Amino acid sequence: MATLQDIARLTGVSVSTVSRVLNGQTGLSISDDIKERIFEAAEQLNYRVKTRRRSIGRQKIRQVAVIGWFNEERDLRIPYYSLIRHGIELECRNLGMDGSSLHFEWSDSIRTYSYFMDYDGIIVIGPNQDAIEYFLDKDKRVVFIDCSPNPHRYYAVLPDLAHGTRQAVEHLIRLGYTSIGYLGGANEAEFALPRYRTFRQCLEERGLYRSEFVILEGDWTVSTGYAMAQRCLKEGRVAQAYLIGNDPMAIGAFNAFLDAGLRIPEDVAIVGFDDILEMVAYVRPPLTTVRTPAMMVGRLAANLLLNGLCDDSPPFTITVPTQLVIRESCGYTLKNGHNIQRE
Repeated sequence: MATLQDIARLTGVSVSTVSRVLNGQTGLSISDDIKERIFEAAEQLNYRVKTRRRSIGRQKIRQVAVIGWFNEERDLRIPYYSLIRHGIELECRNLGMDGSSLHFEWSDSIRTYSYFMDYDGIIVIGPNQDAIEYFLDKDKRVVFIDCSPNPHRYYAVLPDLAHGTRQAVEHLIRLGYTSIGYLGGANEAEFALPRYRTFRQCLEERGLYRSEFVILEGDWTVSTGYAMAQRCLKEGRVAQAYLIGNDPMAIGAFNAFLDAGLRIPEDVAIVGFDDILEMVAYVRPPLTTVRTPAMMVGRLAANLLLNGLCDDSPPFTITVPTQLVIRESCGYTLKNGHNIQRE
């Protein structure tokens, strides 16, 4: 079993620094780069966060309900969410909680709080506005993933999507692209989600934002990525480069552009999001993407839930670093370190 010392050796930082980052201590003067290295090493070594059990008392945690956007079939098509769930299940089992009944889709049929009374804790995945509003008035046995609606009352785990998005957009700008599009989820503008919000902000700061290169109609699957790229082609408004909300949609768009006879990245550059699918490093050209440690997000959420049930300390939010992984689909040649020359 991996230890804090193992992570410290791998990252070259002190054991105390590793401990403070993984336990979500706030107010740390630790750089994002060091945090990224620590979380990556923890995931690589399959480190299990040790949870304090001293104040459990009579409240034994047995079952956890996980509320998400999608049913189980859809979950399997969106690796980011399925890996978060997998991380939750692994950590629940490690902590002695029941991981056998963890899958729920938010629907009218479960919108009564009595439905959850048999569960000792609840994890809400994703910015589902109905679920957020529903649980905001309930007790503190709730941890949110991907949103933090009330940080003074609830624990939350947030991938730093804004940081990863800014890295990606600024990288494309440095490569010389002046028309940059975004293909994303149907609910991104409505909920002001970090990817689209930060994408737009970065380009508006430089006078480069153009709404005609933005489509927010995806459901995070390969097929809708393909369909959105086809729409760009049909309407004759293809940007020089695209940031795409997740890797499955990026793969779909990737293939739509190739099927239309365009070259990647010479004719259109692509950057995805998540770096979860192994295939993204092996498509031709390999996909540039923003890495999000989804399994670690799930494991941290399970730990926060246990701490929230067992401790009297106030809730807090853990922000998990993301990192741009530069491959060739963005127009950057790793082999010789030079930009691809654009016509």
